[in-house]
Amino acid sequence: MELDPKDLLIVNVPNGSSWFPSFTGIAITHLPSKITSTSLSERSAHRNRHVAYERLLFALKDWKPEPEEDKVVFYIRVEYSGKDTSHIGKLFRFLRSRFPFAIFSKVERPK
Repeated sequence: MELDPKDLLIVNVPNGSSWFPSFTGIAITHLPSKITSTSLSERSAHRNRHVAYERLLFALKDWKPEPEEDKVVFYIRVEYSGKDTSHIGKLFRFLRSRFPFAIFSKVERPK
């Protein structure tokens, strides 16, 4: 099984003592599944990367991606008269906090 390199997050992990730190540890995260594999046992970062990759492949052996659901997009349109607009900013901040995936547009009602 081969993994797409774009789906992997590879990070150097510090190991060793506080007197002589070394950064040979490796942590590999598979982003779609959020599974992380680490290796700190070897002295070489290259070998730790190989061991962590093998462990990740073993952990992903039974993993199947979830089917993509239909994405729902909300369009929220706010009309206002243009006289008192102090509440519009508060309304948009509240709506963005509750619906971060929505698309907002401000429309001023014609006078």
